[in-house]
Amino acid sequence: MASPIFDVCDRFVVSLAELDPVWGTMRGISGAGGAATDYGPAGIEARADLARATLAALDAVDPAGAGGRSGADLPAGALAAALGAPAGTGAGGDAANAAAGDAGGGAGG
Repeated sequence: MASPIFDVCDRFVVSLAELDPVWGTMRGISGAGGAATDYGPAGIEARADLARATLAALDAVDPAGAGGRSGADLPAGALAAALGAPAGTGAGGDAANAAAGDAGGGAGG
């Protein structure tokens, strides 16, 4: 059985691959290929919205579950840093790609 933290992170990766098929294809995520990534303002905002929603979902994870609070702190910290905000604020710019491992973030990597 996967932990609730893993489930949140898995949904983030799948959703990010849908919003940024180039990112997904570069990571070998099945079904991500064939579409273009929206690097315009709407695409950047959609990826930031995903990061904020993922932060909220991680904040809602029961710390008594598998992985505990520290298991959620690493992905939450990466998302918050990519958003350019302290953990838990959910503010900032194009975080999703940067938090998922793209150097540069900004315009989707």
